This record gives sequence, C-alpha cells and structure tokens, in this order.
Amino acid sequence: MIRKGGFAVLSADANLQNRVARAGVVGGCDSVVVDSSGQLGMVLEACAPCAVVVDREHQDADTVLRQVAKSPASAILVLRDATESPPPGAHVVVFEASLLHALELTRAPVPVAPRLGLVLGLSLLTGPVEDALESSAHHIAKAFGVDRCVISIRGDVGGGQTSEASTWDHLERCRMAVTSTATLIALMAGDAARCESYLAVPLKSHGLLGLVTSAPRIFSREDRAMLQALAVRLGAELGWRGVHDRTADELARRLSGPGLDPLVGIWNHVAMLQLMTTRASATVRAKQALTALVLDVDLRSINTRYGLKVGDLMLQRVADAVRATVRLEDLVGRWSGDKTLVLLEDATQDGAQHIAEVLQAALAARPIRLTNGEDVAIPVSVGIASLQPNEDPSHMVARAAAAAKLAPTRGLAIAEVTPDLPPVLQPDLAEQPPVTVAGTYRLRHEISRGAMGIVYRAEDLALERAVAIKMLRPDLVEDREFIQRLRTEASLLARIQHPNLVQIYHFGQGGGDSYFVMELIEGEALQEAIVRHKGEGTRPAQAVSIAVIEEVASALDALHEHGIIHRDVKPANVIRDPFRGRGVLIDVGIAHRAGEAVAIAGTPGYIAPEVLGGAEATARSDVYGLAATAYAILTLVEPFGDGEAVEIIARQTAAQPPAPPSFHLPALAPADAIILAALDRDPARRPASAGELARALASALSVVAPLPRVRTGNTGEPVPRLESKTGQTRGVVFRSVTRVLGVRGTARFQDAIGGEDPELARVLIDTAPLAWLPTAMFARVLALAPQHLDLEPERLAREVARASVRISFRRFFPASPTTLMPERTLSAIRNVWGRYHSWGAISSMPVLGTEAMVRLTGTPREVQLCAWTLGMLEQLVVLSGGAEPAVEHETCESRGDDACRFRVRWSRPSS
Repeated sequence: MIRKGGFAVLSADANLQNRVARAGVVGGCDSVVVDSSGQLGMVLEACAPCAVVVDREHQDADTVLRQVAKSPASAILVLRDATESPPPGAHVVVFEASLLHALELTRAPVPVAPRLGLVLGLSLLTGPVEDALESSAHHIAKAFGVDRCVISIRGDVGGGQTSEASTWDHLERCRMAVTSTATLIALMAGDAARCESYLAVPLKSHGLLGLVTSAPRIFSREDRAMLQALAVRLGAELGWRGVHDRTADELARRLSGPGLDPLVGIWNHVAMLQLMTTRASATVRAKQALTALVLDVDLRSINTRYGLKVGDLMLQRVADAVRATVRLEDLVGRWSGDKTLVLLEDATQDGAQHIAEVLQAALAARPIRLTNGEDVAIPVSVGIASLQPNEDPSHMVARAAAAAKLAPTRGLAIAEVTPDLPPVLQPDLAEQPPVTVAGTYRLRHEISRGAMGIVYRAEDLALERAVAIKMLRPDLVEDREFIQRLRTEASLLARIQHPNLVQIYHFGQGGGDSYFVMELIEGEALQEAIVRHKGEGTRPAQAVSIAVIEEVASALDALHEHGIIHRDVKPANVIRDPFRGRGVLIDVGIAHRAGEAVAIAGTPGYIAPEVLGGAEATARSDVYGLAATAYAILTLVEPFGDGEAVEIIARQTAAQPPAPPSFHLPALAPADAIILAALDRDPARRPASAGELARALASALSVVAPLPRVRTGNTGEPVPRLESKTGQTRGVVFRSVTRVLGVRGTARFQDAIGGEDPELARVLIDTAPLAWLPTAMFARVLALAPQHLDLEPERLAREVARASVRISFRRFFPASPTTLMPERTLSAIRNVWGRYHSWGAISSMPVLGTEAMVRLTGTPREVQLCAWTLGMLEQLVVLSGGAEPAVEHETCESRGDDACRFRVRWSRPSS
C-alpha cells in the first residue's frame, strides 16, 4: 500500500508504471500499480491518493474514470493516439510524453485566478464579426493569463493568433479538450522540452472557445465554469448576429427586387428593367413603336439650396404629375436617383413630343411651396428616344437620358435624340448601387463622387435618421493595410465632437464593400459657391466668408489637438450649411495621424509644397490648405490658377509666390501679407495653427470698410443692446425680416452691418424657422434696419409681425378656416404667443363680441417689440376671419406702466 498523497496507476505498460514511480520518488511520495477497478476501489478507500493515472488502452479505463470521479482524487488520462477522442470523466488528459509535468502539477497545483473585469464588457454584436472575434480572443486570453484564446464558430479557426503555423494543432487539441471536458497537456509542436496546456468548451453547435498556454497548467473547475458562461453569452450573441445577417440579406434581396419605389410610389429600377424588356418584345411583335421619355430633375442644386426634404418632395411631385398625365398603359418608374422614366407604347416621336410638352406644363403649374411662402419651380428637362430595330430597350433609355442631360446646355427643356448627340452617358447604364448596406442603411441616391469612392444619401433604419454613406473604391477595399488604417482613424475621428467637423458614426465592411457612415451635411460646398458667384457676377458677403474660415479653422485645430492631419483642405471639402448656420469641414477619409508614413494625397493648388516633395504632412500643411481656401473664396480666383495638375503644381513649387489677393480685389489689401505668409513654401514661416491664421484674417479685414458707429436718428444715442436674459425668439420671425425688406433691401442691410455685426447679418438668411435665437438680436435688427434703409421703425416691426404670422400661423395653430373666429383665437393667445417668443406672460379678456383686451407683462421694454406685438394681433384677427382690425396700445411697460395693454377691435365680414 502507499502513503496518503501518492499516485495510483492503472496500466499494464511497464514503461508507464516506471514513469509514475520515478515521479513519485522525485516528489517524495509513493506510487502503486492496480490491475482492475476493484483493486483501485480498495486503494482509494485506504490510501486516498492525490491522483490516479489511467492508461486509455486499459480495458477498465472507462469504469475507473467513473469511479475516480466520485472520489477526491484527480484522474489523469494518458493517451497514446493523438487522433483519438478521449472520453469524459478525467481531470487532466495528457500524452505519455507530458505525463511527468501533469503529475508534478497534480501534487503541487499552482492556482491562477481569472480577472473577471477584463471580460465583462465583451460583445460580438458590434463591428465586423472578424474584428469582434479578434478583440474578444485577446481580452479572454488576458483575463485567464494564457498565451492565446482560440475561437472557432464554423469548425475552423477564428480569433487569437491564427497566423502561426501551429494554429491547426491548437484547434485539434482544443477539440480534444472539449470532448474530454478536462485540461489537456501536450508537448509543444517541434519542442520536446516544453509543454502546452489546453482548456476548451463548446460554442454554439459546431464551434468552440479554447484557452492555450505555453506552460504546464491544470485549469480548475472554476476556470471551466467561467469559460462555459462566456461561451454561452458569446454563442447567444453570435446567434443574434446570424439572425440579423439573415434578416438583412432577406431585406436586401426583397428591396433589390422588382417593386414600388418607397420614396415616390412608382416602379423601381429593377421592375422597370424587367417590365420594359417584356413591353419591348410585345411592341416588336405587334410592329408598334416604343418611345422612352426621361425626366431629369436638377436634384443636386435643389438639395444644395433648399435641403433634402424639398428634393424628395420635388421627386414626388414629378411622379404624381406624370401618373396624372400619361395613359394607364404607359409604364412609369424611377430610373435612377434623379431620373423618372416613362415608356410610351405605340407613340410616335411627334406624339411623345406632345406628351413631353404636356408634362412640362403640368410641372410648371406645380411649384413647391416652401414654409416661408416661396414658390420653387421644378428644374426638369426631358429627353426622348424611340426604340430602334434590334436595340436593347435599356440602350434606348440611356439615349433618352443623355438627351435630357444635354438639353439645358442647348437652351432646351425637351430634347430628342439627334444624329449629332454624343455617345450614351455611361453613368446612366452603370450598375445600380445596393439598396441596403449591412441591412441597416437604405441608400436613397448618389450625392457626389470623389477620388476614393461615391457618397450616397442614406437612411439609418435602426436610428431613423438621415446619414451619408461613403462607399470606397473596390481596388482600395483589397488593400488590407489601407483599410485597417482607415478603421483606426475612423474610431478616433468618431470620438471628436465638433460642430464644424463632419461627424463619423461608423466604419464598416460587408459584402465585399468598405464604407464610412457619416453625418449628412446639407448645403453648398464653397467650390460650388465660387462657381455660382462667378456665373452670377456677384460676390459672397465678406463677413460670412470670414466666419466660415474661422469655423473651419476651429475644426482643424480640434483635429490637430488629437494628432490628426486632414491633408485635403480645399473649398470642395467645406460645406456651408444654411439650415444650421455653420461651415462644416468634410471628407476626412484621407486624414491620418501625425508621424505615420502614408502615400501623398491632396489636391493640386491646395496641397502643401513640402508634401508634394515627399515630406510628412503636418498641422502647418493644413494651414496652407486653409490659406489657399480663404484666397479662393475671398477673391473667387484659384491661388495658383487653373489648368492641368502638372501646371498648377509647377506654379506652387516655383520661387515666385501667387499674386496678392488685393490684385483681384483691392479691398483685401490688409490681408495680403497674412495669406501670402500662410502660403509660404517654408512651413516654418506659416502661422503655427489654423486658428491663428483665421484670427489674423478676421482682425485685418475688419478695417477694410469701417462703418460709422450706429446712432438713432432722434437722440444720437447708440442703439441699446439687450441682455440675452430677455429671452428667445423663433427663427421664423428673423426670416420674416427678409420677406419685408425684399432681396435687394436685405442685401443692402447685410452689407451695411456685416463688418460690425456679422452674426446678425447671417441670422437673417441662415436661421431655421423653428430655431430659437436671442430676442436681443431681433430687437437689434428692428433698431438698425430702419436707419440703413430709411424705414419707419414701428411700421417695420408691425410688417415683420404680420409676415411672421402669415407664413406660420397654420402650422403653429392648425384648425379649419371655417371654424376660426377672432375671439376664439385671442382666447388661446398664450398658446399662440409661446410659438414665437419664450419671454413675457400674456393673457386676454373679451370685452364685447368684436372686442378684446390683451395684457402682456415681463417684456424687454422695447418699443419696437411692442409694435411687433401689435402687428401680430392685427394679423391674427385677419387670419381668424375678422375684418378691419384695429389695435390700440393703451399702456406700455417701456413707459413705466405695470403692463402692456392692447385693445383689439374688429368687425364681422359681410355675408
């Protein structure tokens, strides 16, 4: 018999018996050989060995494993066949060559406590599944103190150190560990002196989650329980991902199939392709004509000027007009983002021309009415093409699309295909983009194309918000190193929150595509503004241009603080967002961290000379781009001229600097030295930061056209500035000022105050109707405008109030016009007032059937604001069905009274 704490061995192999005996001698303990499960039972009861070594080839091996499982001893199962699947029941499974390591650990185990905190936040639900598996494997290995974690979800290797040559050995041994439910110890491949230990549990139906450490280690029951709990959670998340991926694929297939376009309610592109093929075959058999009309809407200009919602409404208006005009048998569908297709059966060229003219007239009679009352005409051109013998119908449509595209350049609204028409425009026959990306983003239409890919407007189906999706070029997707760098930069950019920097939401990969998901910025790029002003013979307001430069500089400084260089600052990458009153720096796709070795990127004329020479891009390189952008938007001239890229670069790298800005616009003389210094070929001579450049420009140009101090016409005292605590006023009230002043009057007023108060000049045109702005700014507008435009102050305030109510009353106070009465509207004056101002307490009291008293307290004590209130009450009466309104301002807080009181009278309209 053996002393307690020794080894028992069930094996007929003398070599294995001797190995166990030698291990006992070295460890200072006894060992005993047993022949059967019955003899082992006596040994377990009498001696309580610390471990029982079981030879897998012994006939009683399975019985002994079950027997040892009921005792405190550890069962060590010895394998001789590396391909055999071990049975469950052992605590440790070893190959014979690794037995001594296992015996030593069994006699003196070394506990290793897992660090739970490292795995509590693990998730496989975000990002590409390969990246999520890699990250999870890293954290699990760190938590358990092992060298690597192997995650297999399809029976192959995923996650962990999958690039090593021994990975497949790791996977096979992890599978053995799963089968045995035990620690597996084996010699390291190619090294007879070192052992590796394995612990693994099942993951989903065919996968596994395994731990590998390059040292002998017996994992505890707690280790296994924790690993099993992780496997259950990660398996559930993989299941959810699988459901999502299948659902997304199904959604993409259904949306990509034939059906109605969800935006405009007519056939989508896929349906039109199938239907027109069938229709073409039928007309050929019947020897009838088939003619295509393509209606091309200038959607880009509409979206830029009025916003994407107006663009959507315009497409819907076109679809409605077409369906109401053409015959029931004619096919109507959406051919691409901005093109509507009509297929006319048995229609000659003359007949198609007549229908096109009818459609043009119908659309001309259907302008879009904006919330400010402005009517916007639908900028549509029509192309006509008839099916030729043996012609594919899609080729006919492409010819019609080409005619529609070229019609405006020829001064035409309707154009037929003629012999001198250039070849078919390829973009119209290009493969349609996917309907959805990753099952989460539904693509609407293309916004722009650039060097790295195409930008689409899209809808985030999960968060129900509009986004921009930049799909990278297919050849870039194949560059794994480039994609990895983009993913790293995207994660860093996503953490930078700045109002003048486009927000990056996500960088994803799926279906062979790589893409950025970004904030959708509406508005006009500075490059587009330059082209537009040149065409119109106008110039942008200098104060507005300086404000945009300052905003872009602020965004660049934020990037530079995080060690990121934009590398492509230019007018095309700055959008003026009129709906939120800001300039936004976009296209951060080629940005990179300072100090990284990357390929040269940028635009000739704006890329810094040192970068062209192969030097690293720095913050001063972006300052160079900002200076060139400022030069272009202030002068409407490219700083280094236009032409071929080689010619522009030659001018940039020449010793002679560009012409000073004042050469193109003398009023910019104070800024000459500042801009030319920022365009210096030597980075050390440029301003150290973008903000420094912008501040210097703003300071210098503020004295270009100094305005006299604004005074009132009566007292000569400066116009008072109200404190911001007086409250806020809706943007629709500010926008109404421009309606009263008119286009020319507004331009004159903005020019007059732009130098002294550029923010005040901007809010008149760049304020969203429902936005809130300080009432102090509105009071200042009412005080300044009459002095520059020779207007009577109180009359201006009343007219602005009337305009404000006219364009917004139905939205703020919805009701049927037939049920509105002045007395009812005035009884709800508190509800109406709160739609326009956040200050003041207002109430009303009826006096007679056609008379009421309105009381207002807590005013800013400004006469013009009281006049605005008077005009509002007059317009409310008119819109509520009253006639001949008359409002008397009986008492006023600005005169020292306890409240402003307005007596409102009207008459009933004659029947």
